[in-house]
Formats: sequence, structure tokens, C-alpha cells
Amino acid sequence: HHMRRMEESQPKKQRVVRSIGTHSGTFHCDEALACFLLHLTTKYANAEITRSRDSAILSKMDIVVDVGGVYSIDKQRFDHHQRGFVQTFDKNHETKLSSAGLVYKHFGLEIIRNVCKCSDEIASVLFLKLYESFIEGIDGIDNGIPQYTTDVLPNYQIGTDLSSRVSRLNPPWNESGQDIGALFRKAMDLTGSEFLDRLNYYHKSWLPAREIV
Repeated sequence: HHMRRMEESQPKKQRVVRSIGTHSGTFHCDEALACFLLHLTTKYANAEITRSRDSAILSKMDIVVDVGGVYSIDKQRFDHHQRGFVQTFDKNHETKLSSAGLVYKHFGLEIIRNVCKCSDEIASVLFLKLYESFIEGIDGIDNGIPQYTTDVLPNYQIGTDLSSRVSRLNPPWNESGQDIGALFRKAMDLTGSEFLDRLNYYHKSWLPAREIV
């Protein structure tokens, strides 16, 4: 007995694999991007993703996005569906955050520094720019917030936005047997590559041009 206890108290050799939880079923642009963004952080870089609506499973996760009805930085819980949730990016923005915006708000600066290897000053300029030009639209669509304050009827519809493209990655209602986990990873890659493209553009092209003006 004594021997075994000694062995158990030895520090384990393998690295701790952290876990990210999000909801199962139909996936959306916001949590696909939220999961991709978490993989760009130092803490959650190699975290495994579990898709579930079972609270017993979710409670074991290190971080949970877009499900669970809780927003708490201390507990690393980032849902936006609960009644009374009114978080926005900052006091100058009125769009309610989705899980993408929540993760971006708390991890975005670190992610930009990790990806761009830039100064804090440049990172904070890119942080705001990327929120306004990319993330805020995803937050708005996911929360069903109209883009215009009046009820103008649009003259045409736009189906090429990222949220629509992610929706179409879900398996068709009349087709069973598709690996939804693999499709979700496709959605993460799609939203993630768009995020990185934008970040790269603002860092390499927009920022230098802005300094010339």
C-alpha cells in the first residue's frame, strides 16, 4: 500500500492536456471561431475540444464557450445566452458579445501578440481594429441584432458572410451519418483562416499605410 501511494504522489511525466467544452448539435460561426482562438492562446494551445450539452461533462472542462448559461472569467465560462447578459466589447460599443467576442475580449491581445510578435502598443491598435471590422459582425449576427436601426428592407441578401458559410457546413437535415466533429473542425479552420488573414492584412498592410497618412 505504502509503495503505491508513493508512486501516485510522483509528478506525472505527461503534459496536462487542457479541455475546451462547447455545445453539441448544430454549430455556429461564433463558437467555431471561439475554439480556434483558444488554440492560439498559450494556455489552451493543445486543448482537446468536447461538444456536449451534458452539464456533468461540461463541468469537468477547463473552459466552456457558448453553452452553460454562465459568464465568469474566474471559472473560465464564456456563455452569452443567459438572461441578463449585457456584455459588450467596451463602453464605446453597443453590440452584445457572442462567444467569439467574449473569447476575443479576454484573450485577443495575447493572441495578437502571439501571432504577430508585435509590441503591446501595436497589438492594442490591431485589437480594436479587428474587433470592429471582423468580430463585431459575428457577434451581431449570432445575437440576432439587426445591422440597421430602422426596418429598411434590404435590396439584396448577402450569403457570403462567414456566419452563412459556417451554417452551410452543418450536415443537411435529410442526411445522417456524417461526422459532425469533422465538420466542426472544418468550421473552426474556415473561421480561423479568415481571422488570421484579416489580422495579417491589418498588421502588414493597413497599419503601415495608416502611419504614412
